[in-house]
Amino acid sequence: MILIGSQAGAVAGPLDPEPAARRTEMVPAYAASPADHDAALDEFVAEHDDWEKRRIWPDDATHLIHESQTLRAELVHETDPRGTAWTFAAYETPVSGRMWRLTLTGAAPAPVLKSLRTAVLVPYPSSPACTSRVRP
Repeated sequence: MILIGSQAGAVAGPLDPEPAARRTEMVPAYAASPADHDAALDEFVAEHDDWEKRRIWPDDATHLIHESQTLRAELVHETDPRGTAWTFAAYETPVSGRMWRLTLTGAAPAPVLKSLRTAVLVPYPSSPACTSRVRP
């Protein structure tokens, strides 16, 4: 008896089609599938204990606040892929006006999100988050 088809341990018969060749295709990071933003948020918090995670009411967003309170991030959950999902911001002091802001849509791919998140949320030695003096 010869087993034909996708049965375990099957022997290919003469009428079976050739199995499709698996191929890996490289695509630019901007063309990749959207990231799992909630998983990216949890991963960042797990890796950086100097950040506090706060879920705000009405439970549609999570805020990340650095211990210096000069770097902040907000993730809006269940946003439209073209809508703003992430907002990153930096402040000179905890009570000053915002120095800069960066936003990402819900369609941002994981490699782009991870690179930007690391670049803007990990304080560098001369950032306000790492120094106690106020810049002129």
